[in-house]
Amino acid sequence: MNVTYGFTLTMMFSLGNCKPLATGAQEHFAKEFSCPLNRVEVTKRSDLRISNYFPKLPTGEPPSEVAADPERLAKWIVDQASHSLGAIDENMDVYRVVGCDHEVIMGCAHPQSHDGVGADYSTATCITPPLGKLK
Repeated sequence: MNVTYGFTLTMMFSLGNCKPLATGAQEHFAKEFSCPLNRVEVTKRSDLRISNYFPKLPTGEPPSEVAADPERLAKWIVDQASHSLGAIDENMDVYRVVGCDHEVIMGCAHPQSHDGVGADYSTATCITPPLGKLK
């Protein structure tokens, strides 16, 4: 019986430490633009992809000496894929944030926990991509 009670308390405290991503977006924007929190409006935009707000990386063919060497070509392909922004869309929620005469598209996520297992839900990490500043 005490085990159940302890588990319930642990769950209650764990849930209490969860920072909503929208709150992270609001705080990040307020700090970036010196805008009071009560003047910041945050809207989740599930219809947008954060990767669309980064400049497109040039794509092309590998240099001829790389293309001629199968091992080097395999590494070049892996290196090109690592520059892909597609994975960021799966890990970040997108928000439109407005306040103090500024408007941005921002991506937010819970960072990986310090032990490398799972996410740290007590904090939110947000970024405004280069093409995300709308006003």
